Amino acid sequence: MFGLRQCRYLNRHPFLGHRFLGSDPSAKALQRYAPGKNADFLVELEDEILVVECKATSSTARDLTENALDTDTATRKLAKGIIQLYTSAHDLEAGIFGKLGVDRRKPVTGAVVTLGEVVHANSRWFFDKFVLAKAEPKLKEPIYPSSKMPRLPVAMSISVLERLVMACNVLSSTPGTLYDAKEHTHYWLEGDWDQFLNKRLQESNLPITGLAFLADQKSRLLESLGIADWQE
Repeated sequence: MFGLRQCRYLNRHPFLGHRFLGSDPSAKALQRYAPGKNADFLVELEDEILVVECKATSSTARDLTENALDTDTATRKLAKGIIQLYTSAHDLEAGIFGKLGVDRRKPVTGAVVTLGEVVHANSRWFFDKFVLAKAEPKLKEPIYPSSKMPRLPVAMSISVLERLVMACNVLSSTPGTLYDAKEHTHYWLEGDWDQFLNKRLQESNLPITGLAFLADQKSRLLESLGIADWQE
């Protein structure tokens, strides 16, 4: 899966862990390395590291006013998620995860994965005015720009994360490569990650193929339920 070397739980988490990345029996050992408020996953790829924090939240604000966005629960949870991403990036650079064999020289990209959509979460206006304003006072060093996490952290729903994995595999790309391409687009003209990924996939004209390990798990689930797999 796009150069995956290892995926590690930093915290036991039912939301993303069991639905998307599967179970890792080393979770308790990882918590000994990272007892603080770390992110949920550390995914090491060939040339980069993806740190993921999961938040079961989505936008609840009915009006997109500054006050509504500032007081929205999703905004507060995003800020907390950013703090956890930064903490993991800091611990990685400090060598805390050294016994896991993670190459800490690789660039780190942080992502807060949410249950539903958080409106405008990846616009610089939203990030600077609401998320960064809540998160930065709780950290000793600047979150962004930071040598520990040089790219601006991103926020995406679980469905968009699944689309990101699909795009990486179909386009033979990586999260970092797609991130850099996304940075060259204008947010208010091109839209957020869902529109960006959909456009990339459509323009490629390449067939959408499923992941082998997911197909196998799906077949086992259907078999356990006594349901025929229509793709067979």
